[in-house]
Amino acid sequence: MFQLSSGTTLFYKIFLPCIWLAFFSTFVLAVFMLDDDYIGGYSIVFFRIGLVLFLLLGFVFFWFTVFKLKRVDADEASVYISNYFRNFRYPTDNIESIRTRDIGIVVVATMTLVAEGSFGKKIYFLMSKRNVQKYLLAYPELRTLFAELP
Repeated sequence: MFQLSSGTTLFYKIFLPCIWLAFFSTFVLAVFMLDDDYIGGYSIVFFRIGLVLFLLLGFVFFWFTVFKLKRVDADEASVYISNYFRNFRYPTDNIESIRTRDIGIVVVATMTLVAEGSFGKKIYFLMSKRNVQKYLLAYPELRTLFAELP
């Protein structure tokens, strides 16, 4: 079995959001406990509103980006998709295509399924170029699943 997703998926999906949300939630609580009227020349009310908005925007950002990432493993006949809590197996003929986008630091892949699965019709994962190349060397007939490779 080959792991098609990057090993950094766990960090981006679980650790980074947890650390970020824990730090800024604690910071917001600490600012709400202050008795001062001004902070850095600004009214504490505006500072608190700004911090709450920053915290909410961060959560929304994580919700629509890294929380959607999945771990993807594959063999000749099946693809195994996991969100680190639940695992599902899909036959390779249930995959319509896999498209990739290189955004600098990571390669984001979008796997489109023929029929909607448990995680939806589109599965997003951080692709490991090296592991995908090894997978395609072992199973060259499955190269047609990939619309393009970075």
